Amino acid sequence: MAKIRKQQVTLRDIADACGLSPISISYALRGDRKNVSAATIEKVRRKADAMGYDRHLAHAARRLRYQQDPDAVVNHLAALFFPFYAMDDVYWGTVFRGLQSVMFPREFGLLSCGIDALEQDPGQRLLPIFRRGDIDGAIIFATRPALGTSLVHSLRGEGGFGTRPIVVALMDVPGCSSVVVDDYEVGHAAAAHLLGLGHKHLLTFTNPGAESPMTKNRIAGHRAAVQDACLPPENFVVGHWIWEDDRGLDTALADMLERYPEVTGILAPNDDGASSLYHALHRLGYSVPRDFSVIGVDDCPPLLNLKGENILSTISLPIEDMGVLAGELLLEHIEDPGKVCETKVLSGELIARSTTAPPRA
Repeated sequence: MAKIRKQQVTLRDIADACGLSPISISYALRGDRKNVSAATIEKVRRKADAMGYDRHLAHAARRLRYQQDPDAVVNHLAALFFPFYAMDDVYWGTVFRGLQSVMFPREFGLLSCGIDALEQDPGQRLLPIFRRGDIDGAIIFATRPALGTSLVHSLRGEGGFGTRPIVVALMDVPGCSSVVVDDYEVGHAAAAHLLGLGHKHLLTFTNPGAESPMTKNRIAGHRAAVQDACLPPENFVVGHWIWEDDRGLDTALADMLERYPEVTGILAPNDDGASSLYHALHRLGYSVPRDFSVIGVDDCPPLLNLKGENILSTISLPIEDMGVLAGELLLEHIEDPGKVCETKVLSGELIARSTTAPPRA
């Protein structure tokens, strides 16, 4: 007669018996006193022994598969590197919603790894989970070049991650698929809108010390639009303003308008910056669009009037699609490790509202 094999006891079984969550059971069996008490550890281990739980059997198959072929083990867990302020920002919340819409239906969890956009080497603080082979891939939203390349280099150096797929959004990094915006065309479209209204002299701002390929490409697009309008290059000027300092903006804006009194059209780096410029102009005694026209990029967040209507002219970007495409690319690479890296390019669309108009007489 064949021997009946006893069903293996799982963490869920022990969790149900102890009235705890499976993660608490895992902590207790590992002796992790940072997350569970000594009493809980003793209680769980006694219960596990009584139920015949063999932790070595529970993980032996997975360990063996990982040793034979690390890429054969799919944990349904992806790492997400976002700016640390992301959840307070409408833009990043919209990107995250698109990402969720792809990953969650495929039963993939997201490990959130907050990053400081100004940190020189964020890859030095990778979580220990990356060393254990538990992460199937990573998505990096790189707001500046050094951030993306540093994280990719650090992830590639982790034995438990190694060659697993990485998708980078907002910029290209060799060896990774990417989702980028056609920033040159976005910059060209924004400037062309103001020039088409009759503005001859344009102004934009950059953040000193934090210029990215995105900023450089948009400024190149601005310059090209001025050239296409057969205007001299000096009709487009660039000022400097640290984004986080609204009062500093007042000073920088007043200085640029004094130096270049011909300016009537202002190009903002994004909609948040456009709103800041709009309010700064009003603080300086000007009216928009009577004295100056202002245009942003993103179509997020809105600039509302007293009726609750968005009045900001902008180049709308498919922000949610950025998250969708990043998620889809990562899943394709996880399912097909031999997939060749590719770049998805997003385009913008002009939405003219009431912050832009023909220039003052």
